[in-house]
Amino acid sequence: MKVHYAFRRCPVAAAVLSGCIFVLCLGVSGCGSGGAVAPSAPAALVPTATFSASTASISAGQPVTLTWSTSNATSTQMSGVSGTPSSPIVVYPSTTTTYTLTASNSAGSVMKSVTVTVSSASPIASFTVGSTSGQLVPSNFMGLGVGESTFESVFGEPATGTNPVLRQIVRNITQYGASPITYKVTAYEQYPLSAATYVPTAAEVSALSQLYTDLGVTFLIGVNLAADSPSVAVNQAQAYASLMPAGSVIGLEIGNEPDNYTHSSENYRTAPYYFLTDYANFEPSVLSTLQVYQPNAKLIGPVWGQPATVNGGSSNIVNNSGRAIDLSDFLTAEGSNLSLVTQHAYANQCTGSYQTDFLLTAAAQACVSASYLLGGVAPTHAKGLLYRIGETNSITGGGVSGISNTFQAALWIMDWSAGLAKGGVDGINIFGDSKNQYYTMFTFNTVTGTGGQNTYTLNYVLPQYYGVLMFQEATQNGARFLPVTTTATGNQVVYGWLDASNTIRILILNKDETGTGTVSFTLPTGYSNGTIKRLLESTPNMTPSYLSTAGVTLGGQTFDTSTDGTIQGSAYAETIAPASTTYTVAMPVTSAALITLAHN
Repeated sequence: MKVHYAFRRCPVAAAVLSGCIFVLCLGVSGCGSGGAVAPSAPAALVPTATFSASTASISAGQPVTLTWSTSNATSTQMSGVSGTPSSPIVVYPSTTTTYTLTASNSAGSVMKSVTVTVSSASPIASFTVGSTSGQLVPSNFMGLGVGESTFESVFGEPATGTNPVLRQIVRNITQYGASPITYKVTAYEQYPLSAATYVPTAAEVSALSQLYTDLGVTFLIGVNLAADSPSVAVNQAQAYASLMPAGSVIGLEIGNEPDNYTHSSENYRTAPYYFLTDYANFEPSVLSTLQVYQPNAKLIGPVWGQPATVNGGSSNIVNNSGRAIDLSDFLTAEGSNLSLVTQHAYANQCTGSYQTDFLLTAAAQACVSASYLLGGVAPTHAKGLLYRIGETNSITGGGVSGISNTFQAALWIMDWSAGLAKGGVDGINIFGDSKNQYYTMFTFNTVTGTGGQNTYTLNYVLPQYYGVLMFQEATQNGARFLPVTTTATGNQVVYGWLDASNTIRILILNKDETGTGTVSFTLPTGYSNGTIKRLLESTPNMTPSYLSTAGVTLGGQTFDTSTDGTIQGSAYAETIAPASTTYTVAMPVTSAALITLAHN
């Protein structure tokens, strides 16, 4: 046997660096193509990394930007945060903290550390979370609302192209295990009778049916009361009920905000308005028509537009004896014909005026009280019915620019939703369907192409939608309210929930415009480390930040660059651990934090 040595000449040092290899071939005929040994892959190089903090020292409540870069790494981890975020990230340490970046691959790892020194800031709040769980947040609490003349363009028809972006927006709301949402479609209140000719077409109704098929979305649908013609209402009821799948319609609303019918802006009725008599003229024919096609559905009402009406606070609308009507009057007369009780409410309706920071103030929560909306809970539940705020948003009339479309609305909607849910309200429907409305949380760009087919992209997402998503995450998995005892130096609000797996979630809303610092709290026994997910506004040089309309991040992610309705960027949360039995979290001004702590 001949022994052949096959090699190429190169210095030993160069061989190591360039991957030069020496091959020993054994064989009778030498190193031919059949005897060559394939070169092996170069050995992995140990990773390298750089890591820095934007500042070495802060006061609690101030931000620090952590920036890093790595090479040759297949995985990167950082202490003090969960997830695997991309550089850079913003953190708010409450005490002096060392952050360590570890970059690794098969050849080894490298660690880099930075320390941020945190000086104490004045505590802005403290609270204690109790152990006794209370009111359940229904899994279908959060819903949406749209106008009768716009739902087709928002949802999209099957024949011309459904809207996949809207469907993604809805999936985002239910991503934490919530039930399919309910969409409210407002009644088409044409008046006078000569103008009341609208009946939805099969093509229009197909937009609703397809959304039910795709996502299980169910509907509250209104029919006309203003025209004072039961036959008009019946024609609309038949079109909706007969063309939609069985089970997709929860019920039909007769009219839209009839307690406003005597107002000069509408003038549909004259005062005093005997609403119960009017409703009773419509109820039998509309209900019987509905149940031919949707046997499990009933009517929905009273659909009043003024929170004060719930407790008899509207002198122009009266019961059959002439006294100002209240919800109990309506339930006594119509309760057996109802599948659901609905009431409308906007934050400005229970206060005399509003200013630039209105949604941060206590006045914006005035309707969430027994004197107004919560007054409808007990009489409705006594009838075995659910009570829903079927149309709601920040300020009536499409909202106000500089208020409804700003970051403060994100904090407001969480406080508003939590307050209503804690008070026993079974759900809400946030209204908005047009780029012309300042409170519409999301809108779309529509392009009609060849053959009349529509394509859709996301136009924008307002800050309020981020608040909806944070609320949904906080109240997932059969969440029940926990008692929270709070001591605050300013405008701080705290809610706590216990879910079905005994995970505690705490929502801290710092609605204060100047107060920044630490919030400390204690929990029931059995909990240790957790995470802090933040809702922040980060538009450069925006002062005050609560007036920003973009630049919002939720756990480091944003919709600002999204075209398809999916949130963009790498998600992360900061970690939190107790010192003895007390937790401390730093809170910047006008921001929110969701703290999640699993049971040991």
